[in-house]
Amino acid sequence: MARFASSKPLEYSPGSVFEYSSGSTNIVSYLMRKAIGDDAEYFAFPREQLFNKIGMRSAVFEVDASGTFVGSSYLYASLRDYARFGLLYLNNGNWQGEQILPENWVAYSTTAANGSDRSYGAFFWLNQAGIDYPDVPRDMFSCRGHNGQFIYIIPSKELVIVRTGFSKNGEFDHNGFVAGIVDAIK
Repeated sequence: MARFASSKPLEYSPGSVFEYSSGSTNIVSYLMRKAIGDDAEYFAFPREQLFNKIGMRSAVFEVDASGTFVGSSYLYASLRDYARFGLLYLNNGNWQGEQILPENWVAYSTTAANGSDRSYGAFFWLNQAGIDYPDVPRDMFSCRGHNGQFIYIIPSKELVIVRTGFSKNGEFDHNGFVAGIVDAIK
């Protein structure tokens, strides 16, 4: 997947125009594989450096035909394990006193990309402009996964919400769903 994505010409210079691209994430995954070097270390890396440390026991991270993790998707886990991932980000990368992610990574991840209408950071969807979620706190950021896997993180409410379940586009009111939960915990 990374080879295919990297073979495509750039339409714009980096940082000048925002366009969501799962290919970019797959390129990052490939670069991570090359940086680690040893395939055994690469395949163990997510489990040893992330999943095991936060108790994500059910997580399965699939690879593409070349053996590279599909960074854009194909991470399967239980609702509880997705919630653990959300809690890690809610706590700025810290898990029970251990800093798992670099200290500034969450701030970087939740900083809007140029041209994104304040709707996308580094691998996270943002609600800074309230475009998709007008009734939800603006500090919410989220993972929006394939086939309806969503992790909503709302720091101001100290809240992580996980939803799985495929819904055809437009058939599920995500804004109302999250806003309803936020209202219920007031």
